[in-house]
Amino acid sequence: MAHEPFLLDPSFDGTLDSDAFRAHFLRKAQRARVPRIILPLILLVPLTPSLIFLIMGLVSRDPTQYAISAGLSLLGVLGFVFVLVIYLDDRKQRAFNRRFARESQKLTGRVVSCLRKQYPNAAYGGAVEVVYTVRTPSGVELNGARALVRDDLLNAPLPPPGTPVVVLVLDDKWHLMV
Repeated sequence: MAHEPFLLDPSFDGTLDSDAFRAHFLRKAQRARVPRIILPLILLVPLTPSLIFLIMGLVSRDPTQYAISAGLSLLGVLGFVFVLVIYLDDRKQRAFNRRFARESQKLTGRVVSCLRKQYPNAAYGGAVEVVYTVRTPSGVELNGARALVRDDLLNAPLPPPGTPVVVLVLDDKWHLMV
């Protein structure tokens, strides 16, 4: 008996018949942690006090004030490095998401198990967790699990094992069930 593919994320419904799923995935994945226009300002915030303290220390003739201002400047520089690392990580993640959206293949996998789960310390009522398997064009069998809040499935039957699912596969390592 042929089953309709089960979509864990219903927002992909209607996008899988064409390449529209790529743009949809990218829109969902590219949500910035911090708006792009604010990032340069955030990068400058830790450096500004550092520069002020450094200038004050250089102008002052007191070696104690110079040492204190140098130490405070160092703390500001460490803050700048921390923000810079977060910024570069965000750029790297965005580049990966663009590559994943552009190069991934849409393959059909199978449900291994599907359960309702209650996660501790979760603000929501529960989630549906799907364990799936898919075979890549190179013949590698990939297994994965994905959970998503699905309040519409609280009293509905869950898909049985063997139900087809749509999996986006980039290579033999990176995959995502939709």
